[in-house]
Amino acid sequence: MKAIKYYLLVLALFLLPAFSAFGQRTMKGQIFIDATGGWTPVATLGVGGYLIPGYWYSGVEGLRMRKVLAQAGSPLTEHLDTYHLKARGGYMQRLVGTRSRSVSLYAGGDAWVGLESVDPFNRLSDDYVLSINDGNTFVFGVTPRLEAEFFLGKIFAFTLGGRLPFAFLSRIRMMTWQGTAGIRIAF
Repeated sequence: MKAIKYYLLVLALFLLPAFSAFGQRTMKGQIFIDATGGWTPVATLGVGGYLIPGYWYSGVEGLRMRKVLAQAGSPLTEHLDTYHLKARGGYMQRLVGTRSRSVSLYAGGDAWVGLESVDPFNRLSDDYVLSINDGNTFVFGVTPRLEAEFFLGKIFAFTLGGRLPFAFLSRIRMMTWQGTAGIRIAF
């Protein structure tokens, strides 16, 4: 019986180098770039850095919101498109993660400032009279976020998340639920 344990131990020592070891990701000071897309149509490009309990980030974002307009007594509807172009920055706190940090769940948020443009391509027919002025308007807000990060290798990660931006001074809509997916490259 003792000989079997000895042979199993020797076999394990010979097989151990055959398995690849993955180092811990998200080290303090490690920088990353990411690109995110989602629904309501949104696209984000950003840069950030990992800290011990989470990460900071900043970037730019483009968002389109669509409101359906209907005329009384008419079956026809039209869409009023509103676009936001934002600069944003924030912090995400790690709630839970694996020991190697290959999978992590974060919660946090960001603050942002930007421009809102209502019907910038003049697609709305002349039958509709808007009680708001067209053109660009300054908007700002905050966005609570929840995000899961899955590292697929040493530097590439896939992210899934949800967020709820609150837009102050918006002429169309104050809140818009968003689901997001993205890629992240850590250096």
